Amino acid sequence: MNLRQKFFLSAVVIANGLLIAIPSNVSHLVAHDRTVILGRYSQTHFGWILGVVILSIVGLYIDQAKTRETYRRRWFRVVALLMVALPTLLLADFALRRIVTPTYVYDDLAFHRPPNRTWTYEFSDVPTSGWAAKAPPGHQPVSCTLTADERGYRNVDVQSSYEVVTLGDSFTEGSNVSNDNVWTTLFARTTGKRVYNLGMTGYGPVHYLASLRQHGLSLGSEHVICMIYEGNDFRTAERELGPEHPSIWERLSQYADRSPIRMTLDRVIQGWPGGATRPPDPELVELFSWLPLMVPEGAGSHPYAFGPKALLEHSQSADLFEIGPTWLRAKGYLDEIRAACDAKGLELTMAFAPTKAHVVLPLVRGRLPIEKMQQIAGMRSDWVPAADVFERMLFENLDARERVVRSWCASNDVAFVSTTEALRDAVADGVHAYFAYDHHWTPAGHRVVAEVIAGAFVEADDGASLEDAESGVAPESVSALTGGK
Repeated sequence: MNLRQKFFLSAVVIANGLLIAIPSNVSHLVAHDRTVILGRYSQTHFGWILGVVILSIVGLYIDQAKTRETYRRRWFRVVALLMVALPTLLLADFALRRIVTPTYVYDDLAFHRPPNRTWTYEFSDVPTSGWAAKAPPGHQPVSCTLTADERGYRNVDVQSSYEVVTLGDSFTEGSNVSNDNVWTTLFARTTGKRVYNLGMTGYGPVHYLASLRQHGLSLGSEHVICMIYEGNDFRTAERELGPEHPSIWERLSQYADRSPIRMTLDRVIQGWPGGATRPPDPELVELFSWLPLMVPEGAGSHPYAFGPKALLEHSQSADLFEIGPTWLRAKGYLDEIRAACDAKGLELTMAFAPTKAHVVLPLVRGRLPIEKMQQIAGMRSDWVPAADVFERMLFENLDARERVVRSWCASNDVAFVSTTEALRDAVADGVHAYFAYDHHWTPAGHRVVAEVIAGAFVEADDGASLEDAESGVAPESVSALTGGK
């Protein structure tokens, strides 16, 4: 082995050693609900480790040749292999995109499911973060059937026309529940109205507007219900910069991200033996040890967990939220939705979907470890006040986003229906309304929401105002819908 080969070998060993020895910022990953591989690495970091290891093996294979002739032959073999492998990989990717049924069809801003398809799967409510690896079991597994109609939206009973069109994201489409358990289906069954569900997982306010214009306005409806989820509806609105005219680079990036081969590799990395299930730093595990929260106390309680972003976002005041980019961008799309409905003579109702933290925190205030919560919120922000001040801010501002949306509705003569109090009352009564480790509603949660919105419409049909419907539901009504569970 000559001096150059020794130098190359040393460089390879050092590069691989540093990549393996230096961990990712695990606190940042946990704070942003990202996958932690082997308790040390981000998914991207772990991918780099694997890639560099492969390149190092190839490089050593070439560089450690004993003769110049052998060195050239090895280079030729590697280049020839790449010239065959890369086109083969591209062809395989191209073929798989046409063989494998995609999750979504991105032929328009109002993307959708592949039309006339049905998926069946079982959803397991299990922890996905390392800090929750020893947490109690969540909701029992749910067998799900998801049926997409000819437009690619979740509608089983196809009608010639509809009385109500619903807009929304995964809370309206119904993530991790079956067709019969989605609140839109239950609402239709309760009210007897013909309902078309334009909800789609991954949608934000810009997509609500696009789907309304492309489909909703032509369905012969009389009423539009737009469900706003106070979590990522505002976060996605802030990121929606020019989605109708992506650059060439953005298009290439999106194409690569949707590759079946890429997604398979991601699943392999996430499922690496001992990977995401291995707890990260013990100090982080201790910091999150109070989660999930058991509500109500005692027998019949259910676990509820949520991430740091909920704590930080809910501590923001209504005044700051109202002038911030998250609300202003979402408000712009809501203004256009209202204008589109007014132009067609459609009645618009805003239904408010609260986060799990918004619903659960007031029920457990007396047993919260505020110091730990303050530290967790600090993982996503450079400045978080002292624990006692943070607690006051959190509970004073817990309803801030809902108040802003309600105020917008009042200013624009738009009906507003809140589901917050009904969900909170149900959780307090032992209804497992949200999944423990997923932020969506359970089948029981969908039933509570359907009862609230249907109740508001029934009151309106009886002559009562729907302009600012409260979320209260008679306990016996909720009990009947949820089976008392």
